[in-house]
Formats: sequence, structure tokens, C-alpha cells
Amino acid sequence: MKKLAFILALLTAAAIFAAIPVSAAPTDVLKGTPVLDGKIDDIYKLSATYTIDTTAKVYNSGAEYTDCPELKATTYMLYDDKNVYIACEVTDATILSAGADKVKAGYVWQNDVTEFWISLDKGTTWGQFNMDAFGHGIGVGVPAAPFADAAGCKGAATKGTGSYITEVSFPHGGLKAGAEFCQQTQVNNILVADASKIVCIGAQKVADRVFKLSATEAFIPKPETTTAAAAADAAPAKAAQTFDSAIIALIPAALSAAALVVIRKRK
Repeated sequence: MKKLAFILALLTAAAIFAAIPVSAAPTDVLKGTPVLDGKIDDIYKLSATYTIDTTAKVYNSGAEYTDCPELKATTYMLYDDKNVYIACEVTDATILSAGADKVKAGYVWQNDVTEFWISLDKGTTWGQFNMDAFGHGIGVGVPAAPFADAAGCKGAATKGTGSYITEVSFPHGGLKAGAEFCQQTQVNNILVADASKIVCIGAQKVADRVFKLSATEAFIPKPETTTAAAAADAAPAKAAQTFDSAIIALIPAALSAAALVVIRKRK
């Protein structure tokens, strides 16, 4: 019984580990196509990701601003044969917009917004893709080659309580596994509705985050019924049967002993 239990335990452990998705190294961007809906698909969490939780700085001055300690952002990346995908989950206590007129004039950065920056030449030239908490702004900025197809850029956003998620996709011009690039995310947080005071976290054109397109596919295995699970289900029935047989085998002996005691007492 002990040997059987040990074997079942090994099989069960093997099944569990087989079902655990393999995630990438922090700088490996896995291959996968998410649903572009302003949500963090599970496959994003297997790929390259990083979190920005530094102290905010006042826009254009660089002075530290400590009155929004909750402000932080986590960036996720994926790619497929056509696009690079970047998503960002931002924690922000007050989600504000400077208004549609500002957005139409190209000032989407004056909203609560994520600015996604990317460079293929080690930081010499940069492409910029913005998406605010309200779903505006993709293609704003000056994309660098091979990301010049601003019309092909798409994006989405969703808002929660004290948080929002932005997600963008943009044509990458035929990049293959092995290609390396620099990527930065800057989050702008407007403190008043007229955008007269803005604080930021993250960075723009800084080439200290380098990522690599991986040939590994991002996928999450579906749970399957295994032989180990079936054996584990059958094990209790066997154990119970063995236990019951032992009890039944003891009954005649117990009855014989009882009869012997009765006979002795009669003598």
C-alpha cells in the first residue's frame, strides 16, 4: 500500500507540473495574439513585463511629487507575425481628462495617459504610441521606422475603480524572433481637469530596457484528465475493500474466542 501511495503521489505531482505554463525570462517577448479589448489577457502574464512604482515627478520641472503614492503601472508585451502588442495596467486614484478638444488637437498627453516608446536602433530613433484612459490617442506622436504605419495602429482602454488599462497594437514591419528593441512606458497623471498640473512616472527616450522577440509561443495549457487522477480516484475503493476484508477475516476468530469464554464459564 505504501508503495502504491508513493507512485500515485509521483504521478499526481508530474501532472500538476505539466499543467503549469512556462513563463518567459523578464526580457523575452513571447509570440501570441491577445484580444485587443483593453484587458490583460492571461497570456500577457507569461511574457515580458515590468512595473514602475517610482516617486512621481512634476511634468517639465522634474521636481518630486509625493501626494499620489498609489500611482504605479505594469507594462506587458506580446507580438505576432503582424503586430507588437503593449498593455499597461495603471493604478490611479483620480482618472481625469482635459476634454475632447484637447484630444482632437493632438494633446492626448494632457489626459491620464500611457505613452509607449519603442526603439529598434538602441535608442537613436524612437516610435511613440499613446493611449489614454478613455480610449483616445493611438498613432499620436512620430513613429520611427518600421512603425510608420500610423493608420494601422489600434488601441482600447477600460476603466475600473482607481485604475485603468490601456492596450495598443501596431504593425512591426516584419520583425522576426531574435530582434531586439528598447521600450519605455511613461504614465502621465493630470491632477486638475484643465491639465495645468501633471505628474509622471516612468520614462521616454531612455535605452535601459532592452527586450527580445522570442520564438516561444505564449499559451496556457488546458487541464486534462490524467491516468494519475484516475488511479487516485480508484485508490480509496481498493483501500476500503482491503480494510473490510481484514475485518471480516477477524470476525470468525472473535466469535471462536467468545465461545471459548462461554464454555469455560459453564465449567
